[in-house]
Amino acid sequence: MREWMRTDPNTAITSILASGDKGKATLRGLLNDVARLAPARLVEVVSALPKSENRWDTSAQEAFAILGAKDPAAARTAAESVTG
Repeated sequence: MREWMRTDPNTAITSILASGDKGKATLRGLLNDVARLAPARLVEVVSALPKSENRWDTSAQEAFAILGAKDPAAARTAAESVTG
């Protein structure tokens, strides 16, 4: 999956999102890659994720922190627009 994300992140994200809840759960482990390789899709991906089974999961926060390192204002606006 990571190789696919590196070579064609938009197609990978679109395909994984279309594959149902199990595929969406896979994206949780790829959020940092999404933040680095397709930052414009991060809100879409985080909004589509099923609720984490681990209440201490910080993967979305970490992904937004990666985005925030480049553009703090954009990361804050993006994080505030997450639904779900």
